[in-house]
Amino acid sequence: MTTFVITLPSSDTRYTAQWYQWVWKYAEGRPKGEVVPLGSNLAFKVRPTDFLSYRDYLAYVLPYIDVALRLVKDGDTVFFLDGETPGAEAFEYVRKMEGIDLKIRSFWHAGTYDKRDLTFARGVRGKHFEYGWFDITDRIFVGSDYHKHLLNETRDVPLDKITVTGCPLDLKAFEDGSKTPKVRKFLFTGRKSPEKGYDVVQSLQREGVPIAVSLDEGWDKHEFYHQLAQTEIVVNPALQETFGIGMMEAMASNVPVIVPDIPQFQTTVPPMYRVPYSDFLSKDKFLVDVERILSGAGYERALVEKYDYSKVMETWLK
Repeated sequence: MTTFVITLPSSDTRYTAQWYQWVWKYAEGRPKGEVVPLGSNLAFKVRPTDFLSYRDYLAYVLPYIDVALRLVKDGDTVFFLDGETPGAEAFEYVRKMEGIDLKIRSFWHAGTYDKRDLTFARGVRGKHFEYGWFDITDRIFVGSDYHKHLLNETRDVPLDKITVTGCPLDLKAFEDGSKTPKVRKFLFTGRKSPEKGYDVVQSLQREGVPIAVSLDEGWDKHEFYHQLAQTEIVVNPALQETFGIGMMEAMASNVPVIVPDIPQFQTTVPPMYRVPYSDFLSKDKFLVDVERILSGAGYERALVEKYDYSKVMETWLK
């Protein structure tokens, strides 16, 4: 039995390049032919405010779907690293028309069901595609309990069809911020868009809070991890997160975070790091919250050890 993995286009400023590498590394540790990654490490350029272009994504993914369609047989599984993949429905067509005993699995990042996600702004008409993908998929993986219930409430996906795994992290890649001299107090690691709280960050900057923005620095992933460890606290005033990879990367570096006390974070972030959203709109309240968090912070890495890629991918691809 083989699991064919349809990977994401690689972009070094995002997590997608790392996922591509980890899938191949995971496959190398399995018996030959058990896990077959399909994709390329060709780097894609992404604007700080946007996703990959949809045409680029389709051009990337369709040849690999074609390969899997030609090779798949009884007992095999096709796993999509992004459940929102046009063409996935072809496997349901083959499964039904040829009677192949085939499993379809996917990880979902977000979609038009999430009103604060960029995909929603591009048109809720995409929901009929999502209904189809959710229907044909045998097992759906998501980043958080919040995301799990969001799918259930907005797209009627049965709860027993959804497994919460978080998103994978390479814990060995992170420096220990608790042992690293600090060069800055505040860092924002999100996309420069309103749903990620960039406008809130800009407002605090205008009030004199020295928040550095990682996407302005031109760091590759290696340098980003190094700089992250030299930060006292990561600021994440997002209103849209179904997991929050940048926030979890901070914790993996033993760097505390400050986030709004809203449903998106209530299933992933302990209470001591959460503050009323209104506190981000007041410099004085924000700074008081920061000092409280810093005074009680310590060994955040323990909170994210379950997200090491070897553990997450073992669940995804077993």
